[in-house]
Amino acid sequence: PQVENADRHAGGLRLLGDHPDVDVLLLDDGFQHWQLASDLVVVLLDATRPFGHGHLLPRGLLREPPSELARAGVVVATRAERVGDEALAALRTRVGELTPAAFAVAYGRPLGVEVEGTVHPPGWLQGRRIFAVCGIGNPDAFVAHLRDLGAAVVGMRFLADHAAPTSEAWDAIRQEAWGAGAELLVTTRKDAVKLGRLDADVAVYEIATYVDEGEQDLWRAVGQVL
Repeated sequence: PQVENADRHAGGLRLLGDHPDVDVLLLDDGFQHWQLASDLVVVLLDATRPFGHGHLLPRGLLREPPSELARAGVVVATRAERVGDEALAALRTRVGELTPAAFAVAYGRPLGVEVEGTVHPPGWLQGRRIFAVCGIGNPDAFVAHLRDLGAAVVGMRFLADHAAPTSEAWDAIRQEAWGAGAELLVTTRKDAVKLGRLDADVAVYEIATYVDEGEQDLWRAVGQVL
């Protein structure tokens, strides 16, 4: 069962009321919800920009100062495939200065490209002229993945994180794509679910995240609270 509610306390009570058999609640983006007691906090740091350019919103990307990592039980560096070993080592050192939490490293791995229910291998995009559309926190990483696969990115449109375009906005995006010479629009799974039915000219890029270094520490921490 899943509940979406900006008031996490109210959402949790509703979920438990509807599903009294549930004994574990997992929150996405729950780090800032101080009114809730947490048994375990897992913080994801984007390895390409882990500390939001060093400033809080709106000057930077941080919602809280780096010192708040002391509340974390596990810190996971994501998108590690986009940085080198030296940058990862520096991040590991910096995190260690801020928190005694376990440190894990996660990588993104392309799974395939789905068009009208058919899943093609990632290499299917090679040489194709595509227009990238997404509403995620780090759209540049999405485009970088597509270029790594050999796609010719002729244009892109980035929406606000979690945004769902109206039908009029979506029509305008498609017109922009065809005007740029694209043969295919490519979006993320996160965005595709907001668009409903997808036409034959829209592809969904699938990527999986897997934990490499520190995986045992991550699951040990989860197991302890469960």
